[in-house]
Amino acid sequence: MTKTKMLKSFLVLMLFFGGVADCQIAIPTEFGEKFHTACEKAFAQKLAPGFAIGIVVNDSVLYQKGFGYADISNELAASENSRFYIASTTKALTALAVLSLTEEGLLSLDAPISRYLAELSLRPPLDADSITIKELLAHTHGIDDRGPVVLRTAFTGQFEKGELPTFLKYHEARKEPGEFRYGNIGYNVLGMVIEAVTGKDWKTVVEERVLTPIGMSSTTANISTVPFEELALPYRSTAIGYDKLYLAKADVNMHAAGGHFSTVHDMTRFLRAMINDGKINNESIFDSALIQSSRVPLTSQDRSFWEYKRFAWSPGWDVCEFRGENAYTRFGSFDGYFSYLGYFPDRRIGLVAYANETDLGGELINLATSYAIDLLCGHKNADSIFATELDNLTKVKSDYLAEYTQELATRAERQKEPLPFPLETYAGTYQNNVLGTMDWKMLDSQLVVEMGVAQCESEIYDAEQNQLRVELIGGGSVVSFEFSDGTATSFKMLGFTFERVK
Repeated sequence: MTKTKMLKSFLVLMLFFGGVADCQIAIPTEFGEKFHTACEKAFAQKLAPGFAIGIVVNDSVLYQKGFGYADISNELAASENSRFYIASTTKALTALAVLSLTEEGLLSLDAPISRYLAELSLRPPLDADSITIKELLAHTHGIDDRGPVVLRTAFTGQFEKGELPTFLKYHEARKEPGEFRYGNIGYNVLGMVIEAVTGKDWKTVVEERVLTPIGMSSTTANISTVPFEELALPYRSTAIGYDKLYLAKADVNMHAAGGHFSTVHDMTRFLRAMINDGKINNESIFDSALIQSSRVPLTSQDRSFWEYKRFAWSPGWDVCEFRGENAYTRFGSFDGYFSYLGYFPDRRIGLVAYANETDLGGELINLATSYAIDLLCGHKNADSIFATELDNLTKVKSDYLAEYTQELATRAERQKEPLPFPLETYAGTYQNNVLGTMDWKMLDSQLVVEMGVAQCESEIYDAEQNQLRVELIGGGSVVSFEFSDGTATSFKMLGFTFERVK
């Protein structure tokens, strides 16, 4: 996007910072039936086992529905009340809690982190006296995502209360300090700041300041409180159906940058509050100034995701242009889940959609939500665009499954080469002071790996090089072992050495 176009978009958005536009869109009389039929056609492409979507217009829920299964094996249907993991959509909730603290004077956006985390030590040239709360909100803080804080909070859960700030010194400075770079670390640090200021954990603060006032009783950062039958379980598409994935979330690895299970029903309430400047059913839940502050761009960006042209970032939201419409969006993904949350303030339209499949599930969500926006905004050729994109998904799905099938074949071929040592000799407990502890155990002739709450089966990556492969932290990682006198003594992963301690 050129600077001129970006400036024009900023000016358009400024029209709404004093409050949402006072408009009532004309809902097509055939919308409900037409959109439901479209969702059935899209879901019939078998892109995800379960899918749920909700649409808000003005202060009313126009549509909410679930399709397919939240749990295939137990034949539990997906619905607007199924609880999906929303991943990075959490950032919108965390940001609103932070803004509420600033509204009360408990936080200052212009204050340095050191005011609230006095003992914090960062790796030079990073300086806790120079990075502000606003820069954490804006992803312009300059701290690299790669490091123990993100790994421990999002995946392993290996940390004690109050311990996380001590791990920040292992995160390096980014190469482009001061520039926008999306990630988790800024909101992870905001979680630490929230706890330092309030004396409560970030989960409690978000619940008290955001979830409870809105009435989002089915949204939680503690999965242990969710009845199993209400969960949408994670899956991955394969050439013959869906593989059930390990549910890699527990209370300890739900974090301020991505840490809630929620329902479509709950998020439609959140959208109503955002669209109506803090009101639901004409009742004030939040001060209008608080909601308006969440729309103010903190920095510019130049990224695209599907047809969303992201040109700015406001607290917790990508500020976008979508087919000529201004929008605030938040996407989230994690193994077996994809989430979408977005609202169009000048149209007073909001949408939420979840799928319990990451890759093709995301494509399903994009197709359905895009069609809804086109219909409600009266875009020309909405039906033909939907038909074309529906046809295109056939190739998208075919290409994806072919690639994944080839990946599985390649990985299976690697298992034919024998390792230099018997599999059981790799078993043991290994530790790295930065990343944590990893346990390798023999279970039914398989070498199973556990790192906190993250776990998986290991597989051979390169037998000749004594390398195994694990999927513990959002993708495959190669582990290179060292032996002495027939005993595994250490291994390297992600550039870190883990020493055998047991």
